[in-house]
Amino acid sequence: MFWIASFLGTLTIMMFGEVESYPSGAPDMACADFKPIHAGTLAQTSDAPYNFSPDGSNVHSGQPIQVTIESPDGEGFKGFLMVAVDSGTNEKIGQFSTAVKDNLFQNNPCKSDLNSSVVASITHINRDVKQSVTANWTAPTEFTGTVCFKGTAVKSYTEWWLIEGSCLTVTAHSDGAGTVTVAGIDDSDLGDEDTDTNVDQVKSRSSKGAVVSAFVMLLSAVPVIFKLANI
Repeated sequence: MFWIASFLGTLTIMMFGEVESYPSGAPDMACADFKPIHAGTLAQTSDAPYNFSPDGSNVHSGQPIQVTIESPDGEGFKGFLMVAVDSGTNEKIGQFSTAVKDNLFQNNPCKSDLNSSVVASITHINRDVKQSVTANWTAPTEFTGTVCFKGTAVKSYTEWWLIEGSCLTVTAHSDGAGTVTVAGIDDSDLGDEDTDTNVDQVKSRSSKGAVVSAFVMLLSAVPVIFKLANI
């Protein structure tokens, strides 16, 4: 009887796995807690063998940056959901690039909480084993702060991890404001540590040049002065 019960239990899981799992991408309901709909399973409690990593620790607002899903140990994965989240408010934020033909991902229905017209997440398109997936994420134009990439990576129906991925800092887009210009030289051409010293030196050279020019003009006027004196 025991083996019959075990067989029926396994068959039930397989049936639910076929019906309740989503081999063509995470569904809308996964946007709430980022968990896959895998009946009878729980997230793994061991350290996740995967990471969601941006290609850098900083990006300007309104600018794109690549984000990669992969395993440092080379372990493959079948499914995933990756969402960009404001670390301060936990709001979904920014926009992932629209998937195109031959991509390993598609845009997921998880909309940005700041702009419902853009999608702040991506998910898989099939259950094939993947070694890595890279997509472009663009920071909101009016946002500054810390953004983290979170979600789920699925190795098999019963093996999946909630991922607390890496974060990056979004800074205001630089427009060159605040540049100091002295005699045709601005502080962007000078070393950060020596900017003040170099600017003072340029000012000093400019002052000395003005004094020399005045002295030369005075010398050139001496013959005229003597000539006038003899009249």
